[in-house]
Amino acid sequence: MSSSSDTTGPVLVTGGCGFLGFHVVQALLDDLSCGPITVVSRNPTTNIFDNVDYKACDITDAVLVKRIVEEINPRVIIHIASPRPMDVALKQDDFEDSNIVGTRNLINSARDCSSTEAFVFSSTVNVIQGKEHINVKEDYRPYWNPKSKEALPYWRSKAEAEKIVLVANSGNLKTASLRLCMVIGLKEHALVPAQLDALDQGKTNIQLGDNRNLLDTVSAENAAHAHLLAMHALLDQRKLLGEIIWRTAGDKTELRDVRIIPSWAANAMAMAAEFANAFIFFSGKIPELNRHVVNFCTSTYTYDISKARDVLGFNPTARTEQVMKEATEWELKRRAQS
Repeated sequence: MSSSSDTTGPVLVTGGCGFLGFHVVQALLDDLSCGPITVVSRNPTTNIFDNVDYKACDITDAVLVKRIVEEINPRVIIHIASPRPMDVALKQDDFEDSNIVGTRNLINSARDCSSTEAFVFSSTVNVIQGKEHINVKEDYRPYWNPKSKEALPYWRSKAEAEKIVLVANSGNLKTASLRLCMVIGLKEHALVPAQLDALDQGKTNIQLGDNRNLLDTVSAENAAHAHLLAMHALLDQRKLLGEIIWRTAGDKTELRDVRIIPSWAANAMAMAAEFANAFIFFSGKIPELNRHVVNFCTSTYTYDISKARDVLGFNPTARTEQVMKEATEWELKRRAQS
């Protein structure tokens, strides 16, 4: 079966040429349900992928942002663009312009674009007030005061940007903010370079503090995966396994042509089929449509794997559609050969 919701539709990524943006775009390219990808960046010359459209854009330019959004008509906007947190060459206004003004421009353009349904914002745990965070949950502490002298301009501006994103959440535009801790991985431009500089400068014999403090990190791949999970959650793409199999095998049935049988009616049909097989045809066989099949197809089966996560460190990657597609292609090939 196919419908307009078979794919995410066009996706617009801001900051897709940066460290995290590179990994998010890679994850989108690996997502079989993803539509065309467009990246906007001030200088789209690094971390370039084939099959991705790149556009030069300063998100502080409201007119340009609106024109690009109207041109692309994205179903999803993933907003990652931001100055580097510790860039000493930047002033407070630079952070406010990019993070606050830029985010507001994107949100306004998304609201005005009838095709845009989801907006995912890359935030930071540092929007939460406090110089130290110990097992902090999202509702433990308030945002930094916009005028606080204790917070970095990056933290304050990100906090204001997150407010803009969350307030914009509505029935027409669903928004989410991902508060990331330190992101590590390929193409990272802060921690690794700083440590290598310290090595070159002979400073490996210097330690700040007693080394008992803990620091949470997240890999760029997992951070990118989180963005895609948020995107799909906002779009609420509940894909049927049968639909994936059929579509892979070439079925072109439109959603409008699908007949939905209520569970009570399906159960009645199953009971009738079982009765006929047992008492009319005396076949002794269980019909294909039986109450077990109906119950399986119409009931919820979800499981809490918290213990496996905690004890085993089991963190599965959601690739259901890809696995089902690969399995379908294998079965089609097997049948053709036999």
